[in-house]
Amino acid sequence: MTMGTYIPLNGILVEVGRHDAETAEQSTARLGAIMSVAMVWRSVGSLGASLLHLLLVRVCSNRSLLLVVCIQLTLVILVMLWVPTALFAPGSAPQHHVVQRVRAGWGQFRRSCNPRNLRSDGFVFFLVLCFVFVYTTMPDGSTSYMNYTFSAFSLSSGVLSLSSTCGSIGSIVGAYVFSVWMKRRAAQEERGKTPTSMFTIFFLGSVAWAFGYVTNLLLCTGFVTDVLHIAPAVYIPVDSFFVSMFVRFAFMPTLTMAAEHAPKHLEATTFEVFSVVCIVGGTCSALLTSVIAEALGITKENYGPLSTLIVLSIICKLLPIPIAYILPKRDAAEESTDVVVEREEVVDGEA
Repeated sequence: MTMGTYIPLNGILVEVGRHDAETAEQSTARLGAIMSVAMVWRSVGSLGASLLHLLLVRVCSNRSLLLVVCIQLTLVILVMLWVPTALFAPGSAPQHHVVQRVRAGWGQFRRSCNPRNLRSDGFVFFLVLCFVFVYTTMPDGSTSYMNYTFSAFSLSSGVLSLSSTCGSIGSIVGAYVFSVWMKRRAAQEERGKTPTSMFTIFFLGSVAWAFGYVTNLLLCTGFVTDVLHIAPAVYIPVDSFFVSMFVRFAFMPTLTMAAEHAPKHLEATTFEVFSVVCIVGGTCSALLTSVIAEALGITKENYGPLSTLIVLSIICKLLPIPIAYILPKRDAAEESTDVVVEREEVVDGEA
């Protein structure tokens, strides 16, 4: 349900953000900033949902809680069915059948895949999809680490709730820092300056993702409890904040790339494809991590090799950095031509 609402709304943001731009520079530059700000608001909404859930659990019975959830889901479905169309669909826009839309979208994508031009939208889109899949498929030891904290330490429900809240706040901070960076990058490109490359963005994202595991490593190796003598109930919420902050910062480049490399006229659809690829990559990451954990002998009774799994996760998160060199750069001249052609088509249609 969450992804069923999140993915289409992001697609709408990409499409409106691109077609509402006045110049080619704005069309490309502003999209990364728009999607970053959208993730900030999504993180704030997740925090509000967590706090609301904690409140309802304490004051409502299970039956009453299920009733509240059903009412909320009904309202969300109604909003998703009517509000986006009312706000963003032009009144004169023709309402084609879904089969016609799919056929038109496939034809547009096939025409954009020019084998004689490696910089065509279709080929660029394929390369970017492959990189995003590799970026999100790397092993992730966070699930095993969470199981370790639940099993090794007798944490109260209050500490667990505090840890979850700190994690949500960390996600907001990570998304906000990245959005500020993308706004500055958009301002640079709009003024005609050379913006920060996608390689640099993914380089810092990979480093942040790897660095986020360091705090996990300090706890599972005993450095926090045996050397620093910090109680796990104090350290784990702080650890949750920093890990969530770095992980959210590291995930944000996939949104920026999806927004900026979506082929013209297929922005919403291609962004949804990006989101699906990220989900598939995350699923493959979980499967790969479980295989590695089983090979290391990690069980509910034995978390000794957990530090090895986290070290492997740190190394693997850095592996996409060399692959990021293949990321294509969009040609401003080609983008300007596309925008001019698009506007001419719109003018001819209105005439």
